[in-house]
Amino acid sequence: MGRNSKYSTEEKLSILNELSHSSVKEVARKYSVNDSTISHWQLLYKYQGIDGLRSTHHNCSYSKEFKLALVQQYQESTDSLEVFAIKHGLKSKRQLSNWIIQYNESKLKAYTSRKRDSIMLGRKTTFEERLSIIEELIKHDINYNWAVGKYHVSYQQVYGWYQKYRKSGNDPQSLRDRRGKAKPKEAWTEVDRLKAENRLLKTQLLRKEMEDTYSKKSNGNTQSGGERFFKQQAIKKLSQEHDWPISVLCQIAGITRDAYYNWLHRKPSNYKVEQSELLEAILELEEKHKWTLGYLAMTTQLAFENKLSFKAGLKRVTNCMRNHGIRANIRKKRHNRVKRYEEYINDNLLNEQFDRQSKNEVWVTDTTEVLYGIDQVKKAHVHVALDLYGRYALSYNISPTETAVSAIEVFKRAFK
Repeated sequence: MGRNSKYSTEEKLSILNELSHSSVKEVARKYSVNDSTISHWQLLYKYQGIDGLRSTHHNCSYSKEFKLALVQQYQESTDSLEVFAIKHGLKSKRQLSNWIIQYNESKLKAYTSRKRDSIMLGRKTTFEERLSIIEELIKHDINYNWAVGKYHVSYQQVYGWYQKYRKSGNDPQSLRDRRGKAKPKEAWTEVDRLKAENRLLKTQLLRKEMEDTYSKKSNGNTQSGGERFFKQQAIKKLSQEHDWPISVLCQIAGITRDAYYNWLHRKPSNYKVEQSELLEAILELEEKHKWTLGYLAMTTQLAFENKLSFKAGLKRVTNCMRNHGIRANIRKKRHNRVKRYEEYINDNLLNEQFDRQSKNEVWVTDTTEVLYGIDQVKKAHVHVALDLYGRYALSYNISPTETAVSAIEVFKRAFK
């Protein structure tokens, strides 16, 4: 529930009392409240009483054991997620839902409050330590709390060191502890000072290079709703190409490290799993049918052979085949051919008189296409010479294509 509720506890109770003589929709319309909100108030009042309607102003802390026990009880319960959560003292189902997700990912832990300011005690540090801390602080976009947790020093120490460094014009000598003793002249040479300045300058230049490279990588990726995805893609590429720290790249991109790693280790969505299954089934059928299935034939065949665990319509199959360049290997019909008239028509010598009284009076020939092999995909042409007197074959010739040479060869064999 929200920290600053629009309605007080008494107003919520009054709204719930009106449900005795009005429907939820009528009451929701009257007070401009969502139907689900009123139903949620009903459950809170039913199982938690008047305390359930009161708004909380602080986070409740729960131990890991309590969360684990509640998740395991829910797995054996028949109640809905919302009813079960409210029955066990939670304000909404979101808390229990998050605990279930953390339980499945083995990340369930006790509640820890966020520390806005460090209360860590200071400790003694050397000059080299302070120089390294400031160097890393600049790399991490002046994040004082990060430096406190990393180096186990107080917030005041880190803040004071950085302010001294800035006010002195980025002079590393300002990080020396001069309390109670004068600075020895032999302790710090010009070469040492230049080396320290060089280290810090390199850190600043590296940060500038990372910002410029990231800007070029992410520039142009402005699709609606995909800005975060392209940021995460740019971080992954830059980390792999230049071995730059993820935490700094996340700061430059303006996203948290948790969000990046959640994206990096994400599980594929149900849609992607289904698309992979669809693509495998399409490739299997195309191989089986020698790449002769088009979009409509493929959709029909998928349904006929029950290849998928889900329904895939013509549009989805078409998009999948187009995206992966899968096409039927058949010649398209040409509709723009110009019909030409025959320039020469042979004479009608037989005049439909096919009955003959003697041998070798009339010979005729014809060609037949024969399909053979597995799945009838291979072709052969059989040319036969026939004597009309007895209607018997004089000779034959088999060729892969229908040509004039193959037809003449039949007559040559007949003469032999």
